[in-house]
Amino acid sequence: MKVVIIGAGIGGLALAIACRRENLDVVVLERAPALEPIGAGIQIPPNAARVARQLGVLSALKENGVIVDSIEYVRYSNGKLLFGMDQKLIIDSFGDNWLVIARPDYHQVLWDAAKDAGAELRLDSEMEKIDFQGSCVHLVGGEKVNGDVIVGADGLWSRARDQLLEKDSPPAETGDLAYRCTIPAEDLQALNDEALNELMEKKSATCWMGPDRHCVLYPLKGGKAFNLVLLRPDNLPKDVRRAPGDLSEMRRSFEGFDPRLTKMISRVKSVLKWKLCHHEELESWTRESVVLLGDACHPTLPYQAQGAAMAVEDGAVLGKLLGLLNQSQSHMAEFKNRVPEILKVYETSRKTRTSANVQGAVSNRRSYHLPDGPEQEARDNWVSSSRSTPSPYVYAFADPKYLQTMLAFDCVADSIHAFKTWENKQRDLLAGKFTLSIILDTSEGLKMTDFMLKSPNCSIPRGLAFKSYKKRRRALRACLTETIEPNKGFSNDDASTVSESESRAEHVGDDSFVCSSNQHQMRVSSVLLSPGESCAQDVISIYTKLRNALLRSFFTHIHPFMPIIDMDEFLEAISSDGRYLQISLLLFQAIMFAGAACIPMCYLQRLGFDSRKEAREEFFNRVRLLYDFDYESDRLVLVQSLLLMTLWYKSPKEHRNTWHWIDVALSQAFATGLHIEPEKTIFSSQRCSLRRKIWWSCYATDKLISLTLKRPPKIRTGDFLVSMPEASDFQTYTEPKGGYLLLQAMCPYLSDDGLRSTLGRLFIDHVGLCRLMDPFLQSYRSPRVDEDKILSCESQTTESSNCQINSIEKLSVLRKRLTEWKASLPQVCQYKDYASTEFASTMYLHYTILHFTFHTLMLYTHRSTLIVAEHDQDYAEAQEAKKGMLDAARQISNLGGEVVEKGLSRFLPTSILAGVVHAAVINLQNAREQEEFRRLDSEEGLMQCLEVIRIMEEMHEPATLAKDAIVWAASRPVNHREQSDMGIHPALDIFADDPGNPYSLHESFSPDDHTGDGPGTTLPATGTSLGSADLKLMIEMYPVMMAWGCVADEEPIKAALDAEVYEHSTSSMEGLGIFNECNLSTEFRSMFFDTCSVNNST
Repeated sequence: MKVVIIGAGIGGLALAIACRRENLDVVVLERAPALEPIGAGIQIPPNAARVARQLGVLSALKENGVIVDSIEYVRYSNGKLLFGMDQKLIIDSFGDNWLVIARPDYHQVLWDAAKDAGAELRLDSEMEKIDFQGSCVHLVGGEKVNGDVIVGADGLWSRARDQLLEKDSPPAETGDLAYRCTIPAEDLQALNDEALNELMEKKSATCWMGPDRHCVLYPLKGGKAFNLVLLRPDNLPKDVRRAPGDLSEMRRSFEGFDPRLTKMISRVKSVLKWKLCHHEELESWTRESVVLLGDACHPTLPYQAQGAAMAVEDGAVLGKLLGLLNQSQSHMAEFKNRVPEILKVYETSRKTRTSANVQGAVSNRRSYHLPDGPEQEARDNWVSSSRSTPSPYVYAFADPKYLQTMLAFDCVADSIHAFKTWENKQRDLLAGKFTLSIILDTSEGLKMTDFMLKSPNCSIPRGLAFKSYKKRRRALRACLTETIEPNKGFSNDDASTVSESESRAEHVGDDSFVCSSNQHQMRVSSVLLSPGESCAQDVISIYTKLRNALLRSFFTHIHPFMPIIDMDEFLEAISSDGRYLQISLLLFQAIMFAGAACIPMCYLQRLGFDSRKEAREEFFNRVRLLYDFDYESDRLVLVQSLLLMTLWYKSPKEHRNTWHWIDVALSQAFATGLHIEPEKTIFSSQRCSLRRKIWWSCYATDKLISLTLKRPPKIRTGDFLVSMPEASDFQTYTEPKGGYLLLQAMCPYLSDDGLRSTLGRLFIDHVGLCRLMDPFLQSYRSPRVDEDKILSCESQTTESSNCQINSIEKLSVLRKRLTEWKASLPQVCQYKDYASTEFASTMYLHYTILHFTFHTLMLYTHRSTLIVAEHDQDYAEAQEAKKGMLDAARQISNLGGEVVEKGLSRFLPTSILAGVVHAAVINLQNAREQEEFRRLDSEEGLMQCLEVIRIMEEMHEPATLAKDAIVWAASRPVNHREQSDMGIHPALDIFADDPGNPYSLHESFSPDDHTGDGPGTTLPATGTSLGSADLKLMIEMYPVMMAWGCVADEEPIKAALDAEVYEHSTSSMEGLGIFNECNLSTEFRSMFFDTCSVNNST
């Protein structure tokens, strides 16, 4: 195998050495006519030193460089040490030394090593163009250099990158510049300054952090010289990359800095000004057998000494992968011509790491340059402390987790693992194993992406137990795969088009579901297998009409309050059949799952599903299986997919429900740097907007789940540095390259600038509301904590305790802010008129969701006020709180009634159920009032809430749980004073025709069912025996109410039950873990015991 490397920089030479160590032929093309010393000093952190050791050049680097005694970050004004690591800590923590060296010396060591290893090093060889099909490089002068692999390692101003992208791709200015200079040690010693001499003797790499600028100093040439880099805001003319520096200007720029530093600056005799430039991250680094490396594909800001380190890591990884492929090809003929695939393995294995590096540099740039003030003081305090509390990479330069990630990494070991994983996938394929792929049925037969099952000897994904892993493999093979014949590679010909006679349309008997033969169709392996259907039909076609309906459903009803998809880019990928962009299968399936909640039921019936719940579970299982098999490497796609997976909630007992998925989504969001403001010098404006919207979708989802499940939110104030979304983030529609396609599939309103902007405004206001509720949510705690504890400010131990809402005064202030927020909403968010158009209905739906959240939060704050007031025996305040709860419940009920009347309730998200359940409980209590007006008003509200739940029950399992809880409670006799004919509330008649419900009026609550299963208890009003099964039913319904926020810590259930009844039912109750650790809230306890009174005598 022959490798042609364009560029003889540090990364290119590291690759040349790595390839020669794998016995590959190497040609390095450098356009410079001779080696010239460019640059001053460069740092070699432990991860790069590890690569140097593996390449066999570390000894030479140590001879020419300096092993630093410590890394120190100091205060700019007085040199006070804020954070440091000595040599012993560096070696113990990261496994190798931290070196500094003159850049020309570093380059010369690598040049000599590559030459000695047998690489062909050619100077004065300038590339003119790359022939991607012919795999050769055309040089200026007409010479052609052929190679099996062509690597563009020509740096930030890469011409190879321009060739790969087929357009000019100049770097962007960052807004900073650097003064670079080298000072002889003897010039500094001549100052005869004791403090300065002490600094020079330490052999440290020192960083002074100051407002809008910072400085770095370290020794070179064995301590005979010092490299000084001073960074400040850029004042060079545009497009001027380098110029001689003005010494007077430089000295003025750093007046007020540490006296030791200013004395050193005074000894500088000449200096160069370098404009710092950057380039946004590339979507792809490869094309055919051509690949990019180092700054050509992932340039980073020079704020964490990792630019050259990432380049040498790239070289070591790519060299190792090509060497392993070359070895495989020697004894596996089927592995011939796999270079493009292995280049993709290289890209995939490196992208996550290089992105983390870029984000860390962005974080450091901000952290280093903080102006004096509270934020700078917080930074100094944190980095000077034990750093035991997490900073989620906000201060990356001192974050233990981030430093471990970057500096202790073994890229060569990682590349070997990546190759083994790829190789095992290929062996599975060749052995006739199974593959899962998404293919567009086009004339080109384009494969958008390919997911293979891991072979049995691969590591078990995501911590699954081995038995569970094997079970998942069998499940995936049974219903999510297509069979490839042994000894045949996978191609589009293998996946022949399913004929119309075999199509699902014929199974369901609906010809309207079939596309004409000239229409393109997307084929996804078993993405919509209907229940009970044989797997003999290995490939199922998703016809355009169905796919478009699912996408339409998603973009209309889900995306406005979770804008995590770049709609224009996504539409372009779909409409162009993948010719310009590709879609992740995991993300595509997640969108299909989300859309299934709102798609017209006729589509799902045509697929053979009897209910929407059944269809949603089937869709979700496909997404979950794809996630569990861990094939998606793009962290941003993982966050997008996981956010959509939070829409799944089956039961309170299921471990992997909404709470689990938001936890995983946020972990991935922090890991990929979404919590840090995206830099436009790194990402395009469009990408910055997308990242910002994804982060705030994470934030809003976390707060809504916390509000719904009554658990503390996972994101705390101070965990992130991202500006609020703006109207400009919701850009206007741009027509995709494929033409104006999907006109009916994508909602027409997506091309309406006004409506799109309005929906964006609603999302921004929803985020604002979530930010307001955060202090209140911080007061949530485990159901096992005593109510008294949350009422005591002294008992709070969380970092945000000073922000928690735990007193009547604070709750009153919060309600005032909420009221002001509502009053300040723009007119468009106060929209209430409803016309019979899709535009108006979409607007009204999302307006309603926003105000559902507002009134739910108001209800909760009044409820908390009631608990605190009753605890403090402040009965006047308690009475006001009850009135507030009733008013909020009435508002929620009215919203629900309007949505039902307009036929939109089936589009509501499950996050509104908590408020609806609370409103139903409050209305149920007030329906017992003696005053007719209040009773009728509450009965109407109760019926409105129950109607919302009844309709949502078609889509969402939580709605069934909510209905069951309310039906169970309300269908019992109210108390011993009431007669049996008042035992069932008439509002529950809407459920009377539901014999399938286990808690329906026809079955579980028939008086005849309460007599024969145990010792039992007699209900005074009816004389009906309440058996132990009923008691068990009461206890089983407790987790339902707990899951939907109707539970707080007060009085145990057993305290209100008769001792004899408790004795008879202890075993079943203790088995559920309720008696020993769960309590009831005031309103639920009232409802629970009023409707389930137990006679004291058995």
